[in-house]
Amino acid sequence: MRSLAVTLAVAGSFLMTGALPAQTPADTTPRISAAPGPVLSVTKARALALIPGAGHFYADESGRGLGVIGGMTGLVLGLSLLTLGDCLADAFDGSSNRCEKSSPAEDVATVAFFSVWAWSIYDAGRAARRTNAHRANARRSGASLQVGLRHYANASGRQIRGVRMGLSLPFR
Repeated sequence: MRSLAVTLAVAGSFLMTGALPAQTPADTTPRISAAPGPVLSVTKARALALIPGAGHFYADESGRGLGVIGGMTGLVLGLSLLTLGDCLADAFDGSSNRCEKSSPAEDVATVAFFSVWAWSIYDAGRAARRTNAHRANARRSGASLQVGLRHYANASGRQIRGVRMGLSLPFR
């Protein structure tokens, strides 16, 4: 009974290979594995980070991107409120130097704003490197199964169709 099943399986595979269209050897081995995705450019991530958070979104770190956007929005709102409060206080006091001098709190908020922006540009490049390393590790650590039709030339130069199967397992 077992030899009948093996015979039928082998005969079925030969019939199936004869019915399928011919393929070139370079394109015949599909791989079943995790899609690695393209390699991210560090320069592109940093260029996109000129728009706060965009470099992190490019590098698939949306949480950090939202954090950068939230932090910069908070600093802009805080700086605006500090400036508005200072100007309104000068206006109600009747002093002549309306909004001309900045307070130390405004200076700290301005430095913090540009510091967060500079950090986000720097970290966007690091985020692209982290994502590339994560994708490379996913490619290395995953098992892959390869099944495909191949054309082989025998000694007389005649093309012969065949099935190629392979399994790759990671060892650690």
